[in-house]
Amino acid sequence: MRPDYKNIYNDILEKKYPHKRKECESLLKKRCNFAK
Repeated sequence: MRPDYKNIYNDILEKKYPHKRKECESLLKKRCNFAK
């Protein structure tokens, strides 16, 4: 992935789902750990 993918992801989250940001971040971390 491109190095700026996290910034793009955060921008989308803040615009569309600001109230779900923490939830999405924890899910993303779990997914990253699972993928390793």
